[in-house]
Amino acid sequence: FFKRFNDTYGHSCGDMVLKKVAHTILEHIRPDDLAARYGGEEFVVLLDNSDASRTLTVAERIRCAVEDTVTDYEGLNLQVTISCGVAEYDVELDFTPKSLIDRADKALYLSKQSGRNQVSLAE
Repeated sequence: FFKRFNDTYGHSCGDMVLKKVAHTILEHIRPDDLAARYGGEEFVVLLDNSDASRTLTVAERIRCAVEDTVTDYEGLNLQVTISCGVAEYDVELDFTPKSLIDRADKALYLSKQSGRNQVSLAE
């Protein structure tokens, strides 16, 4: 519910929180992995040479670290949670990069629909 967060605390605060989330993500991935802001409050993380099991472990570690992170903003101690969608590249399903992203996005929406603050694996 990041729009509500921005509406409550302002975009400057939201920007600070997104920077903290980005930093937390970077702390939990390897140098050969890639993390980027994908749009709005969404991030994409590409793990090099990683299977679904390891990727779920990394995503869960990031989710927990974000949940435990406190942002001090104008005397307020603020915390956010994230929902994650994980997809492993599948040569039989992913004929384009978009199909891999679409599968991860569906898993993300499953996490959101299932109560948020969780990690879901794409089919």
